[in-house]
Amino acid sequence: MSWLRTYHDRRTAVAAAMDLLPRNGRIYVSANGAKPRTLLEALSERAPSLGRVEVVHALLLGEDPFAGTPASQHLRHNALFVGSADRQAVAEGRADHTPVHLHDIPRLFTSGRLPLDAVMIQTS
Repeated sequence: MSWLRTYHDRRTAVAAAMDLLPRNGRIYVSANGAKPRTLLEALSERAPSLGRVEVVHALLLGEDPFAGTPASQHLRHNALFVGSADRQAVAEGRADHTPVHLHDIPRLFTSGRLPLDAVMIQTS
């Protein structure tokens, strides 16, 4: 099977992707310029039905995508690097910070110290 066929077979609508997320899970979100805005918006809308979800990320640029929304009661940041989007939430105790060197982040997940239930990334 060609890579193109595999790609087309694995594509799905955002709503269908949200249906795959576990309740009370831990989700890693790609950050910096690769923040998956559409997926984060959908996650924010779906949050009340997901229970309490931990959103792990390295650095979210811009504003907190969950602040001031009903989702903020269900989604909790775990910032591996604190940035402008979550600095205030961490300072106020509404978000967590796990200090780690960038090169150690993959080991957090593969070792099971910070197991993941889902990953949301943006690609080009």
